[in-house]
Amino acid sequence: SKASARDLAEFAVFFINLVIAFTVINVSLNTIHNSLNLPLAFNLGDGMNALFNGVYFSIITMTTVGYGDIYPQTTLARVIVGIECLTSYILLGIMIGIISRGVDFNKAQ
Repeated sequence: SKASARDLAEFAVFFINLVIAFTVINVSLNTIHNSLNLPLAFNLGDGMNALFNGVYFSIITMTTVGYGDIYPQTTLARVIVGIECLTSYILLGIMIGIISRGVDFNKAQ
């Protein structure tokens, strides 16, 4: 059966929540490293700039664009980003599946 507009909306909300979750994980890891005087996990910057860069990094990573201007700098950060990449590939497959079924915007749910 075709996907409904609600299916697309639920997918979009899930994707946005996942971007937020990975942003929190990445920025938190960077902050923990900074507070412990360890090498920074990412080159995100400080304060609010780090938060905005964290959102930007997660969006760029999860959409598979990957500009390379922000990148993981520690082993743990690379593992987390690897998980983020694999998660986004799975979501890409789900999104393609939803769209390939077709979308019925008139379908009531």
